[in-house]
Formats: sequence, structure tokens, C-alpha cells
Amino acid sequence: MKSISSFNYATVLLMFCYLVPSSALAESAKNKAKRLIAECENSTANHTAYAICLDETEKQINRELNAWILDAEDKLRAQVNKSGNESMLSEFKRANAHYDKFIESQCRSVFFQNLSSSEAASKFRACKITKTLQRIEQLKEESE
Repeated sequence: MKSISSFNYATVLLMFCYLVPSSALAESAKNKAKRLIAECENSTANHTAYAICLDETEKQINRELNAWILDAEDKLRAQVNKSGNESMLSEFKRANAHYDKFIESQCRSVFFQNLSSSEAASKFRACKITKTLQRIEQLKEESE
């Protein structure tokens, strides 16, 4: 009976964080994203260098995201080992897969909205940086 209530709590928590992002968390992530994007703008001399800087920033943020995901999975694995209920881990992995698709899709829409602009690709990268940082903030909050 205890594992069922743990599953329900974990599922509700994951769904809540997936569907309803906290504005405080989002704001913190937005500020960090703005700072990182501004650093790329200020440290580059041309559009190509700016795009490369954004790419490198995105890669670094994705590495950080993966570290937070692995940490959360390790914690869930420990709970699975205690309870025997593997559903919470599979739901977490499924939620992350959906979140990745959400980020990609939302940022593609930003790209297509700006397709006539020479900045479409940079806006796509900046969107991915912002959305990924928001997800990292959610994972940080969950881990506390």
C-alpha cells in the first residue's frame, strides 16, 4: 500500500512540474538565460561567432541538465530498490522524454516565426537555452 501512495505522489508531482511551471523558477531561469545570451552578444564580433557561442552555451546547459536528470534518476532508483515499484522511475523518464519534445517543438515554432529574419537560428538557440534552464530549475526544486 505504501508503494502505491508513493507512486501516486511521485506521478502527481512530475505531472504538476511538467504542466505548471512555477513563475518564480521560470523567472530565475529567464534571468540566467538573458545573462548568458548577453555574454555571447557582447563577446562576439560577428553573427557566426555569436551562433557558435550560443551553440557552446546550449551544449554546456544540456550537460548540466543531463547531470540533474541522472541525479534524479539515481534518487528514484534508490526508492525503487526499497519499494520494488518501478513505475515512478519509468514515469520520470517518460516525462523527461515529453519535456525534451516540448522544448524542441516550442523552439522550432520560434524559429519558424522568425524565418524571414536573419536571426531565426539564433532565436531558436536562445529559446532552447531558456527552456532548458527552466527545466533545470524545476529539477533543482524537486531535489530539495
